[in-house]
Amino acid sequence: AINGPNNNTLMDLWGEYQDRALAKLKEANNGEPITPIVWTSAMTDHARKFLNPKEYIIHVW
Repeated sequence: AINGPNNNTLMDLWGEYQDRALAKLKEANNGEPITPIVWTSAMTDHARKFLNPKEYIIHVW
């Protein structure tokens, strides 16, 4: 489960992953900005801390 004593560490790693993934996505798009779409999950419940709403679309379902 996501809740637990190492939750902050897990969320920090997830945030770093998202930053790197977005950088690679922009690189693959010839350096042009691109807006990724992220599906909601237990991870995206904490999205405001890690995902810039000017750069991401968070799809709620």
